[in-house]
Amino acid sequence: MSNLMVKEVEFNGDELLAVQEEKSGKVYVAVTTICDGIGLTEKQKDRQVSNIQKDNLLSQFSQLMKIKSSGQSRKCLTIEIKALPIWLSSINRKSLNDEQYTNLINLLNWCLSSDFYPYKSPTRFYQWEGELRDDLYNEGYFNSYRIIDKEVTHDYGRVDLLAKDVEGRLIGIELKKDKNYNDVIKQCINHKKGLEEKFSEMVKIVICTLDDDKEFLRRAKSNGFEVYKYNRKVQLKKVV
Repeated sequence: MSNLMVKEVEFNGDELLAVQEEKSGKVYVAVTTICDGIGLTEKQKDRQVSNIQKDNLLSQFSQLMKIKSSGQSRKCLTIEIKALPIWLSSINRKSLNDEQYTNLINLLNWCLSSDFYPYKSPTRFYQWEGELRDDLYNEGYFNSYRIIDKEVTHDYGRVDLLAKDVEGRLIGIELKKDKNYNDVIKQCINHKKGLEEKFSEMVKIVICTLDDDKEFLRRAKSNGFEVYKYNRKVQLKKVV
């Protein structure tokens, strides 16, 4: 087993306990944490753990891990996060009360949303976005736009950066790399709608991407989005 890094996966204003294998990049989520989020009883949790271990498909995506959190280590069953919707869909509706079922549906909807996309593949691109977001936030500006906040949530998701132009108008900035362009446009449409409802004013959407696919640019322009291309450069500085 390669080294593990504890990760915090945000869902619906809460955080799910997860770990990432440094070597493979795969993200696993603790089964009991998901069960707690749904509101399952101890007996229901034990049943789900048993069901996962006995299932021919789900067992391939699960493993026991020793996770250290809040200074304590505990061994628990984890499931690769990309298999999460498969497991959730297998839970018997009749075994849940109305509140548990509502929580389950909310979690499944999250799995179908663009917010879930970064966790499905064992890559580092979502770390790139986070690092760029933090760098820009610390700089305080995106081109001429003054950055005022980061990771701003709304009813339809979360935008990377919130800024204002020289006239004080709100700007929502989304950072993207190697993602399905249809999903990006759809997500940014939701960002615009959600931010305008949240702040009761018009919001301009800006996309920062590594690519400049013509069809993507056409669709972005037709929706009134502004697009910047981000160029990564390797710079060497001799220090000794």
